[in-house]
Amino acid sequence: MAYLFSFLDQSPVINDDKVGDEDIVAFFNNGTFSAFNDRSDSHQTSGSVTVFSRLVDDQLLTFEASDSSITDIETGSY
Repeated sequence: MAYLFSFLDQSPVINDDKVGDEDIVAFFNNGTFSAFNDRSDSHQTSGSVTVFSRLVDDQLLTFEASDSSITDIETGSY
C-alpha cells in the first residue's frame, strides 16, 4: 500500500482495508524532524507514517483524528 504525503497531510488517519490478511491504520505526522539535515544545522521537518493493525482483542477499530488527539470510535480511547 502506498500513500502520497500530500494526501496524508490532508487525511492524517487512514483506516484501510486489508493489506494481505491485516486490516491496518496509518497515522501521519507532518512535523517530524528529518534525519537528513544539511550542514547549516537547521533542523528540517518532514512527514512520517506509522502503521498498526486495527484488530485489537478480536475487535476491529476505526480511528479518527481531532486537533489534539487520535481516538478509536468503538471504545472512545485515545
